[in-house]
Amino acid sequence: MLGIGWGEMVALLIVGLVIVGPDRLPQVAFSVARALKQAREWGQSIQQEFTQAVQPQVRQFQHLASLGQDIEDIVGGDDLLGHAALTAPAPLYLDAT
Repeated sequence: MLGIGWGEMVALLIVGLVIVGPDRLPQVAFSVARALKQAREWGQSIQQEFTQAVQPQVRQFQHLASLGQDIEDIVGGDDLLGHAALTAPAPLYLDAT
């Protein structure tokens, strides 16, 4: 549970008893547990929204990658496009001054 062992749990309980007191400790523990649960739910929600937002781009990239592989298979595996990009002249930039 949260990477906390029994020793740490006992230490937290003792510190909680000293700081909060035995009367309010259950109430504070319940509030902390509720806050942790809500934070975990928010994290899962954000992860799901991110996945849903990015998934179409990932699918499009995978499709384009498979098309590139198909083109390489048809051409014979030569890296013609990469070679052309490496040997193409650099564009000329005009100085506006």
